[in-house]
Amino acid sequence: MGLRIGKPEDVNMQAQRVSLMKKRVQSWVDGEMHSALVVMVARRGKIVVQEAFGHLSAEPDSPLVQLDTIFPIASQSKIITATAIMVLVEEARLGLHRQVAEYIPEFTGPGKEMVMIHHLLTHTSGLVDSVIDLHMIKKTQTSDLSQLVDNETTIIDTYLAFGYDAPLTCPPGQRQYYSFYGFELLGEIIKRVSGNPLADFAHERIFSPLGMSDSWYIVPETVLDRIVTRPVEAPLAYPDSPTYEWVPAMMQPLIGTELPLLRQLPWAVGGVYSTAPDMLRFGQMLLNQGHFEGQRILSPASVGVMTRNQIPGIGSWWGEVQLTPEASYGYALSIAGDTHFLINPSLISPTTYGHTGGGGTCITIDPERELVILYYSVELAKDPLGVHLWNNDLFVNGIISAVLD
Repeated sequence: MGLRIGKPEDVNMQAQRVSLMKKRVQSWVDGEMHSALVVMVARRGKIVVQEAFGHLSAEPDSPLVQLDTIFPIASQSKIITATAIMVLVEEARLGLHRQVAEYIPEFTGPGKEMVMIHHLLTHTSGLVDSVIDLHMIKKTQTSDLSQLVDNETTIIDTYLAFGYDAPLTCPPGQRQYYSFYGFELLGEIIKRVSGNPLADFAHERIFSPLGMSDSWYIVPETVLDRIVTRPVEAPLAYPDSPTYEWVPAMMQPLIGTELPLLRQLPWAVGGVYSTAPDMLRFGQMLLNQGHFEGQRILSPASVGVMTRNQIPGIGSWWGEVQLTPEASYGYALSIAGDTHFLINPSLISPTTYGHTGGGGTCITIDPERELVILYYSVELAKDPLGVHLWNNDLFVNGIISAVLD
């Protein structure tokens, strides 16, 4: 199934409710919750919502946001990285239940022989970023990665190298700790197994076949004027602006979305820049069980394991605090299940999956209702706990309530 423009009534959705959601979105931009917002909705391959609101930057004379405005999609990049891993699994070039050390022999230390690729994809490896940070700082006497780079290595190479021997916080498979470092290991595995850097591999095997012509790990200069920018005081704009406290200390000086450097760093954890239309194509591919417009990226078997809860009974943790008794996670995808995470949509089906991105982006895929929903925004603030101040949950609820079957 491809994508084409349609009307809500073409796919048994209530047009009046869809129209109301468009007005709600406009009000959120007018009310200064977001400076920019693009929303897209497809059901059964028909695009029933594609709207852009706000301005490209905070400048008074800034151009209006367009559908092809480019966003840093941050942690949604992990879905792309995981897809690249699954491509290699299908080619019998690596195994999900093989040791990480088989592919990265430098990955050493007590208990680490039991860490498998499966654990990296589900954030259950026992690798905790704060612990790895302390390990690196103790070894290097600095928390500034840029001070450690030499002429023969990249920042990402350096980050990985100083953490290979970092200790585990708990045995693999026991707890879920959302891990930046674990996903960077996946990017390194892709490079070593395929012989190509992650950015090149993703372009060749995912972006190009899907027609995602506006998606990159390394952004070309020719499109810089289409990238949405955020005010200095907005979350994740600069290293010293409001940010998530769980971003690794070694990475914090490098993560500001307004830093030109970020657009050239192919982080496996969050380096992708893309547009809502491109990611709609990617989401439709997953909904289609791995194929899109004549191109097969993954087999139904791979999509099945990615979108199924792979860690039943395992809770999500922050330090010694258990955030939830059931993490419900596939391979780089949150699975709705029976969880009740803060600000999650209320009306999604249990099989719904997706991922958010720091700064205000989200993809939601509800297979039971055959929906792909994109909410790409520039958040202007976060609450004191670092939780998104956005209305993605309300938008998704409103769209689902328009479905009549």
